[in-house]
Amino acid sequence: MEIAVGHSDSVDWEDAAREVLAACEEQLAGATPKAALVFASIDLEHVPLLRALNEALPGVPLIGCTGDGEFTNSSGYFDDSLVLTVFFGEGLEARAGLGRDLADDVEKAAIEAVRSATGECGAPVFCLTTPESMGVDTVRVVRALDDAMGELSCPLLGGTSGDHRQFSTTYQFFGSEVLTNSLPVMMFWGDVALSHGVASGWRPVGPTHRVTKAEANVVYEIDGRPSMEVFRDYWSEGVPGVLGQFPLAVLDDESPDGFYLRAVFETHPDEGHAVFAAEVPEGAEVRITEVLRSGILDGSVDAVRKAVEGFPDSATPSVALVFSCAARKWQLGTRVAEEVSVLTEELPEGVRTVGFYCFGEIGPLTRSGTTRFHNETCVTLLLGAG
Repeated sequence: MEIAVGHSDSVDWEDAAREVLAACEEQLAGATPKAALVFASIDLEHVPLLRALNEALPGVPLIGCTGDGEFTNSSGYFDDSLVLTVFFGEGLEARAGLGRDLADDVEKAAIEAVRSATGECGAPVFCLTTPESMGVDTVRVVRALDDAMGELSCPLLGGTSGDHRQFSTTYQFFGSEVLTNSLPVMMFWGDVALSHGVASGWRPVGPTHRVTKAEANVVYEIDGRPSMEVFRDYWSEGVPGVLGQFPLAVLDDESPDGFYLRAVFETHPDEGHAVFAAEVPEGAEVRITEVLRSGILDGSVDAVRKAVEGFPDSATPSVALVFSCAARKWQLGTRVAEEVSVLTEELPEGVRTVGFYCFGEIGPLTRSGTTRFHNETCVTLLLGAG
């Protein structure tokens, strides 16, 4: 498996489309494109852009979404840009599927997406997804996809769509369609070697607590006390910031680090509860976490190292797809461009890197583990010819 990559920071959709298509055509050098993945700024004109990309890549399955910034190792990081990734390689095949009206019926949408992507084909090697993030239970989406894939039992990875911290409307791409409230997937078949790594850089502090009252993403009580009281034990003036500065570590035996993260989305000091960016199970054991900006970059390095260490010895990696949380970008501030640099430094020479900042990351904690929905995390997927 190989990729051709075009990256443009033009604010004009025609110029951006022209630049990314020209770059990919040159890198393809006559090879047949098998699939396309698009990450785009929320501010581009998506309808004509998708139409232009599909006209240039007729019959090539395409998915993608808007995000909170895009990066490649060839061009670096841009806050508003367009990245086109075209997959190719001998024996590589790909099919895209879509589930519509996701919030109305998550399970139905997941089944539609998986069935339309697999058709009569056998089990794929891996599956990518770029679903809606607004107005849906993203943990439920991941579970429904896992259930719908059933015996296909291939790794499921990706990131949810974003809109530059507006928390209003995000877009998903499927072929030439620009959608909301949808679930695109892309499945790949062929002689593909892969591995992945998941890490954040946040570290738990203090003792282990138990969530004693919760409903979906609202945590009312921890250790039988209002959840905000527990947070005040660590910070006397309340939780110092929301949307990611001090996420909750949900303990999980499958994780090499022992936990996955849930970001604080809203705090309600008067009522005593906190709202998180995704479900926190009632009964879960949790710990408070903290991080330095340098620690976020350490998490990026850790994610790549896990992927590299897990890659088959008999194969050579050529592609790294990176799904990094937008909250990591916000916490990094002026140092955000360093993330793609440290990722590149840790990867073997010649590996092409493509990624975007998303509103939630998707991936198993281990090679054969349960697929999880993550906050504040870096998920790295390493690919190459088998």
